[in-house]
Amino acid sequence: MLIAALASLLLGLGNYLTFQPHILLFNSISFLPHTPIFINNTAVRHFLTGYFSDITWCCALYLVTAVFSELKKLQRPGKTLILVLPFMVEISQQIPVIQGSFDWYDLLVYGVILLISLKFFPSLNS
Repeated sequence: MLIAALASLLLGLGNYLTFQPHILLFNSISFLPHTPIFINNTAVRHFLTGYFSDITWCCALYLVTAVFSELKKLQRPGKTLILVLPFMVEISQQIPVIQGSFDWYDLLVYGVILLISLKFFPSLNS
């Protein structure tokens, strides 16, 4: 599961490098190509630039949380904090405590990922 979490993180990073290389994280790395690939299909472009990386990173977070839960390295307060972290980050963008774009669909996606994770990883419920 940790390998799946790492793969998920790398997919999200690769997505940003390919379609949104102008984010703050990459500005100081001079050897990276700074020309994004443009996708003509509006729906696919919107999904890849607006949601895909968020989905991969949320999945990775929940996979790692499941691993630590099964190893009994996390207690309920820690699990709860980690499981609500994506929601807290999104809401912090709305307030705005942190810079970013608030999106109701992000909250919906995080909720779906959370429900799926709770179903497939019972250790997250305990």
